[in-house]
Amino acid sequence: MSILIVSNGHGEDTIAINLIHAIQKKDPHTPIMACPLVGEGTTYLNNQIKTILKNPTFPSGGFIRSLNDLIIDMKAGLFNHIRYQIKTIKDIHDNTLTIAVGDVFCLWLASFNKTPIFFLPTAKSDSFMPHSFIERYLIRKLAKHSFPRDKQTTESFIQHKLPASFFGNPMMDSLQTTKKIIENPNNLPIIVLLPGSRKEGYANLNYMIQLCEQCHKNNPQTIFACALPHTLDIQIISQKTSWTYNPQSKYLTSPNNSCHIYITPHFKELINQATCIIGLAGTANEQALYLKKPVICFEGFGPQSTLKRFQEQQKLMGNHLIICKKRNFDDIQTTLTKTIKKTSLSNNNTSPKNASDNIINYILNK
Repeated sequence: MSILIVSNGHGEDTIAINLIHAIQKKDPHTPIMACPLVGEGTTYLNNQIKTILKNPTFPSGGFIRSLNDLIIDMKAGLFNHIRYQIKTIKDIHDNTLTIAVGDVFCLWLASFNKTPIFFLPTAKSDSFMPHSFIERYLIRKLAKHSFPRDKQTTESFIQHKLPASFFGNPMMDSLQTTKKIIENPNNLPIIVLLPGSRKEGYANLNYMIQLCEQCHKNNPQTIFACALPHTLDIQIISQKTSWTYNPQSKYLTSPNNSCHIYITPHFKELINQATCIIGLAGTANEQALYLKKPVICFEGFGPQSTLKRFQEQQKLMGNHLIICKKRNFDDIQTTLTKTIKKTSLSNNNTSPKNASDNIINYILNK
């Protein structure tokens, strides 16, 4: 049996990889094709998974949340690209089932393959943005079975006669590790930066490193580190600022050589070591919160890092996402200092473990 996986976003690609690993544990020879609808599909390529689409970068970064976002993307050729995506998906003939990871638009595109579709609706939750009547109609029409991201949304699906099960959130699988990426013999606070994976991540990180420089002046006994997504290039950050990046030491250094930020792609190891996180990300924020790490956020510089977006995250993940309503160094520093001093944290996470294995077992037994 061969499987097509359609996903539309960096976080969705990561979820899809967790599902693929679960498939490969059951049968390493299962043919798998990946169809990332947004971005270059680097997450798939890094895991040696063949991709069948090439996507340009649109102004919204694939994060359309307003009519203005849609209009700007349309002017950049969005409709022609969607026609290309539909044709590509239609032309696939050797798969026997499809898994769609993302929103209802992703589900709709996946349906052009004319095979049974199992749907992971990652974009919405009843805790902050329930699916509309039209979305529920499309899910009922197009999806054989759905696996919502939380129990509350699953119960809503079932109430509306949509076949659904909650086996946990595969976004949260295999996050914990004891591996250390930073040596910290003096047990200093470790502040981790999560700038987001989309194009706005450059402006977000630019602001974050200036914030770190200010924080360092007040408390030099702090370790700063950034979990840099593979979609961002640290050399571009260095060029945009007067900071210097040393590829051997992996440190980004301020102009006066006083503040150092460790740069690493090892996200999982870093968030496990973090004392506190400054996060302007989507999936990465939620994963850090799942590990009971406090995440401080503020309005960033693009559609994925708006205050509205973080308010939605807070409804979903709880009050350990701390929102600074004003983007200024003093307010953020004060919040950061207070957060570091807190010694005990709790989390309202109730997601079962091994969600990817549970979902794939269900799919393959159908």
